[in-house]
Amino acid sequence: MLRRVLVAVLLMAPLVAVAPSAAAADPAPTVLEQLRQRVQDRAAPRFDGTVRLPDPAPQQAPAARPAAKSAAADGCQPAGSAYLLCDQPGTEHPDPARLRTSGRSTLAVDPIPLPEWCYEYAYRGWQYYRQDGCAIQSRTATIVDRNTREPVGAINYLLAENVFTADDIPNFGRQAFISPFGGWGLGLSPGTTVVGELTCSGACLSLPIPFGPQPATQESVVKAIGIFPIRTLAAGAVDYANSRVTYTFLNPLWEPTPITPDPAPPQIRCDNAVPGYAYVGCVFPGFAPIYQYARSGLYPELAEHIGDAQGSGLPGAPGTPALHRMVDPARQDANGNRACPRRYPRPATKSCDEYPFRSTIEGASTAVPQGVARTFNWCTIPEPIGTTGPTGYSVCMIDARQNSNGGSALNTGLYQSERVIDGDAFYIEIVGTGGGTSPFPPDYPPSVNAGPDVSGYEGDSIELAGTATDDNGTPTVTWSYAAGPDVDPGATCTFSGGGSTATTAIRCTDDGTYTVTIHGDDGIHDEASTDSATVRMVNVDPRIRRNTRDLNAAADVPALGIVSPRPWQVYQVGDPVTLTTNFEDPGSNDTHTCTIGWDDGTTSNTVADGHVCGGAHTYQHAGMYTITPGITDDDGGTAEQTSVLIIVYDPDGGFATGAGHFTSAAGSLPANPTATGKTHFQFNPKYLPHDTGPVPSNGKANLKLEGGAFDFTSTSLSWLVVTQDGKTAVSGTGSVNGKAGYGFVAYGYETGHFRMVVWDLAKGAYPTTDKIYDNSPSLEYDLDRARLQPIDAGSIHTH
Repeated sequence: MLRRVLVAVLLMAPLVAVAPSAAAADPAPTVLEQLRQRVQDRAAPRFDGTVRLPDPAPQQAPAARPAAKSAAADGCQPAGSAYLLCDQPGTEHPDPARLRTSGRSTLAVDPIPLPEWCYEYAYRGWQYYRQDGCAIQSRTATIVDRNTREPVGAINYLLAENVFTADDIPNFGRQAFISPFGGWGLGLSPGTTVVGELTCSGACLSLPIPFGPQPATQESVVKAIGIFPIRTLAAGAVDYANSRVTYTFLNPLWEPTPITPDPAPPQIRCDNAVPGYAYVGCVFPGFAPIYQYARSGLYPELAEHIGDAQGSGLPGAPGTPALHRMVDPARQDANGNRACPRRYPRPATKSCDEYPFRSTIEGASTAVPQGVARTFNWCTIPEPIGTTGPTGYSVCMIDARQNSNGGSALNTGLYQSERVIDGDAFYIEIVGTGGGTSPFPPDYPPSVNAGPDVSGYEGDSIELAGTATDDNGTPTVTWSYAAGPDVDPGATCTFSGGGSTATTAIRCTDDGTYTVTIHGDDGIHDEASTDSATVRMVNVDPRIRRNTRDLNAAADVPALGIVSPRPWQVYQVGDPVTLTTNFEDPGSNDTHTCTIGWDDGTTSNTVADGHVCGGAHTYQHAGMYTITPGITDDDGGTAEQTSVLIIVYDPDGGFATGAGHFTSAAGSLPANPTATGKTHFQFNPKYLPHDTGPVPSNGKANLKLEGGAFDFTSTSLSWLVVTQDGKTAVSGTGSVNGKAGYGFVAYGYETGHFRMVVWDLAKGAYPTTDKIYDNSPSLEYDLDRARLQPIDAGSIHTH
């Protein structure tokens, strides 16, 4: 069974367990190898368009070594052994290169070598860049007699520590190297080993990672490596992590004392807050990266403009105030629009470049205080030349492809790979001299054409025959529109497919004149190419579906047209009659007026909101009323006419009697269209006292064509209308030639006019076009509008 050693993470702090098994400390090889590759990539030579490492912080003088006795007493606490182990910074500074060549440790995997600059700046405390930090220090572990408090030996050793991160890996690495290089007395006792642990706090998830025991000899290097995963971070989240190493020298001769050396490494920041980069990574936020462009490199005109702008006093060069990233798209657009307005003429292969960048707080619109534009004599910009000082911004027309590609390189090579998030500081360094030739050929803007002017109807889809071409393939296409002064407020248009193709279609909600514009963007030039055409939309009248078919159930009510009242619906005098008419208008931005003719000499006018024309009315007299709604849009268009016939009865309004004969003309009997002859009629419907209607309690109606061709006898009455001007109508059911299942309406005027309509009830509840008998054939059934036939003999009276 392996022996377990208890050591303190911090002196005088609670104790934690450290397992000495080397196998238990093995990190995940996949993540380790990924991080190893990232460290090796960062050690490669740096060229134009990449991040440059500046010089580390100035060297700090090492602390003076205290007197041996007082040094031995510092941090040593009496315990059970005869000797104590105390640790402090050392005074000897051997060549740190021994860390490269000392013997292999017992680790199962090779640690990542220390970066070369770590050796160059040894003994200066922690040095760090954006994703690498390192420190090398000399230390002395002194063995002290617990009784005399005098030193009896020492171990002189180098301690090297480093931390490494990656922009796209949610882990960071922590290493420690301990290399004894001298000592005296008990410090040279054989069998000394080192055991310890690597710990992490903050954003990391891992438990302490133990290492050792490993031999502590002048021919070996104790090596410890740990990979710490970062907890899941939501989009936009930022967190921080810290790490430490704690260790001790083990030997049966002395009491082991845990050593947690100072200073601690700088805090690292882990985030998921780089726009457009859906990865978690970690950096040292205290280091402001330097991104480099060369005047003779890939983007010579871009570099020349930035160099001239910095030379005129604008910030961002190393040694001057830094630039700071700003990720708000609206504020970025404000910077770009102020620095590079559309009024600037743009030569064919050029685009407008601004400095400081639109993606910085120091940009043209977001800088505090704002300044004015400046430019240079080679820039083709109508702004002052010769302006200097740190306030303001610079603009220049440069090669469009260099401008675009150089900006993309900044985004990937700095913002993404160095995890420069909102508010982070950075620098832009321009190196070399001018005269370089860009490897990119000139880029011309897209050629676009909006096609011919077109016209059509509001609400309809109208084709737009645009074209868009570019020397690098098909550009990204968008369409926009602008309503003319003859278009009502609130009108909108949409393009088919979102308007992402040159050939598209437009649909607008109101009539008038619109200007449509095609935009072609090649991703290179800062302004899209545009062309416009005119679209004229013609007003379309509102539409109502006519109620012309039989409605046998509530489910038959059409979505459009008059949905209430239903045709031939019966009301009593004094009952409210509510009209609801649904209509449609492809010009959905139109407003509408509803005018209702109630057929009793009155009309009403309302605003038809929601494509509904409605109103309510109360009739004071019995009659058959044809209600007619009218819909007019704000452009003068009117809907087709429609109407609905209703019945209003009055049980106290009187009764009617009639009898006589007339001649049925040919066509009165569709089943026998040539049948004619003398026809006898008789009716006497009456509401009796206490009748509430609509069914009259008394009366009947009969009609007979001589010769036996047609013989109708009523079997029931449904309603009775007697008007104030001597007109009557009665409806019910009956039999034809002895066969039941027929409906009838009989009309009579006191002037001696009569009409009888009979239809098969299987065809509907009221007469339409399919009738059995009609002595005055017509589709008009309103009592006031119907055409009645004069009788040859007899009389008709209302009482």
